[in-house]
Amino acid sequence: EGRRTVVTATIIYGTFLFGWMPASCIFTLTAEGMPLYKKKGTWLSIFFFVSMLCMILKTLTNPIIYATRIPEVRNFVRRLLGFRPPSSRQVIEEDATSRRRSDNEQTR
Repeated sequence: EGRRTVVTATIIYGTFLFGWMPASCIFTLTAEGMPLYKKKGTWLSIFFFVSMLCMILKTLTNPIIYATRIPEVRNFVRRLLGFRPPSSRQVIEEDATSRRRSDNEQTR
């Protein structure tokens, strides 16, 4: 359980860095008083486009990460889509029923 949490947190943090680091860099470098203030160029436009694309990809990956890695969210999505996992009560009742059947077969 703990390892899974660490892996999930690492994935979320890694995609956060991937998604927001380029935009943060471009924001910092193009602020007033910084080296790229009022500069224009093809390479700057390409870097801006790539940084926006990274942010969009980060936004699109968030639901996938949460739906696949966090059990509470995964169960909610399954219920929402109609894939209801059996409740713990159903599992206990089914287990008790199967035990009774095997007990009855052994006593025969």
